[in-house]
Amino acid sequence: MDIEIDLGYYDKILAGMTFSLASGATAGVLTSFPLQYTFGAGAAVSMGLMYHGMFENGPIAE
Repeated sequence: MDIEIDLGYYDKILAGMTFSLASGATAGVLTSFPLQYTFGAGAAVSMGLMYHGMFENGPIAE
């Protein structure tokens, strides 16, 4: 049983945004750092990914 999943560029951007927010929240819950700081750090990474996906390598209408 060989399953192939072909992810495009924007699918990877969305996955990275989800992972950064989830890891920030997880780090806030599992460590002594305040949740608002760790979640904020995850959100900053997510914003960087969103900026790159929208402006640096934005979709082009064909």
